[in-house]
Amino acid sequence: MATSVQVRIEPFNGSNFQNWKFRVEGQLLENDCKVCLEPSFQKQLEKGEEKAIKKDNRAKNILIQCLRPLTIVREKRTAFDMWRALSETYEKKGMCGKILLKKKLLGTRMTPNETIDNYILRFESVLSELRTVDSEMSEDDTICSFLMGG
Repeated sequence: MATSVQVRIEPFNGSNFQNWKFRVEGQLLENDCKVCLEPSFQKQLEKGEEKAIKKDNRAKNILIQCLRPLTIVREKRTAFDMWRALSETYEKKGMCGKILLKKKLLGTRMTPNETIDNYILRFESVLSELRTVDSEMSEDDTICSFLMGG
């Protein structure tokens, strides 16, 4: 007997985009519709393939259920368009975004009464964001930043 797992993803509210994105990608994968986020899938939709349309509708529904501000995606026709709009809005891929993330990482400090575990989580979160924008940071720089904040 197959078991079904219902996962509730907290709706995205404008912060922690990378973590939210990772969770939603997992949900799309579980529901067999992550392919809808790929540019090549758009050809199947343009041809009007019924299976592709159903899959895209499922992906759009998952995205809608996992969002609070719907204004960015409300007018988008496909899940791919919705995903691209969210990525362009919330991912910091440009030079300015990279600089801001490096500054945020360097400014990450352990606060009084904060546990080391919590500090590590906050540090790793910023570091993960930085890595997603293809910014190479040496291991020495990472260790130095971590120790300076502790």
